[in-house]
Amino acid sequence: MKISKIQELGLEIDAKTALSAKFRERLERNRNKIPLHVLQVINKELSMLQQFEASSIEFNETHNYLDWLTALPWGNYSDENFDVFRAKKILDEYHYGLADVKQRILEFIAVGISYERF
Repeated sequence: MKISKIQELGLEIDAKTALSAKFRERLERNRNKIPLHVLQVINKELSMLQQFEASSIEFNETHNYLDWLTALPWGNYSDENFDVFRAKKILDEYHYGLADVKQRILEFIAVGISYERF
């Protein structure tokens, strides 16, 4: 059975509406924690999402960007952990190879220690 162009457009509009609703729901959960300039970007991207055709590259890029922006844990922070020996143990245990990358991570943590002392 052939689907008419109107039915296809209806399905596309429904999919866009569902996506926008998903992003707006995520947004409402953290609205008081998200900086104002980020909220402006999110709202701009949501309006752009409605304008793009669902099969376009721009639609997918905007969708991924909104997914990323609305999934971030805005306003949730954790304490810094500058234990270089623990970090080295974890890196060696769970990440094989990449010695230069591991060294750079450990250097970054060490700089954090010296920065915290000042």
